[in-house]
Amino acid sequence: MPSLSEENYLKVLYHYSGDGEQRVSTTGIASELGINAASVTGMLKKLTEKGWVEYKKSYGARLTPAGRKAAVKVIRRHRLWELFLVRVLDFSWSEVHDLAEQLEHIQSDELIRRIDRYLGFPAFDPHGDPIPDARGRMAAPKLQPLSRLSVGRKGRLARVLLQTPEFMHFCNVHGLEPGAEIELREREAFDGSMRVLIGGREQLISEKAGSFLMIE
Repeated sequence: MPSLSEENYLKVLYHYSGDGEQRVSTTGIASELGINAASVTGMLKKLTEKGWVEYKKSYGARLTPAGRKAAVKVIRRHRLWELFLVRVLDFSWSEVHDLAEQLEHIQSDELIRRIDRYLGFPAFDPHGDPIPDARGRMAAPKLQPLSRLSVGRKGRLARVLLQTPEFMHFCNVHGLEPGAEIELREREAFDGSMRVLIGGREQLISEKAGSFLMIE
């Protein structure tokens, strides 16, 4: 069973490895976790010895099948906790990410099974991220970022990829919660910023912000 620190590494590798074949650099992991590269190298060697990671110096690291399974368990716990905090304890969707980062390390399979059952075996968390089921399977809807939506098209906001406090505040101010209907009215040729209609209110959204907003 991975330690708290080991689970954080596995989760970072999962999020940045794409389809699982892409290797993640030690500097990329160090930047994400806010630690030095030497510490990352030491941990990757340890995870390799345990069979969770495949690491080669100068080539980076990727998860083994066992490592992906372990990472998905952490992600499942995280996303179920987020939804539990919102639905049951009345937290805002914009404040649960950091709390779930702490709660995801409670390694009780029975607790997670009961939370999953209590919530009705949900497929998505409050940010629209898919929740892995007990077998590690998760929904994969076809989405596209708002920044790539064609002018004149409408869509429903299905997922918010960036969940920092700053971006969550931005989303709250602009009414950008999953389920919101969005119509792209105009795109500026100069910087790609977009004039959109959200809940009957016209607003200006930057291209960068639009890249984190996934539309269905």
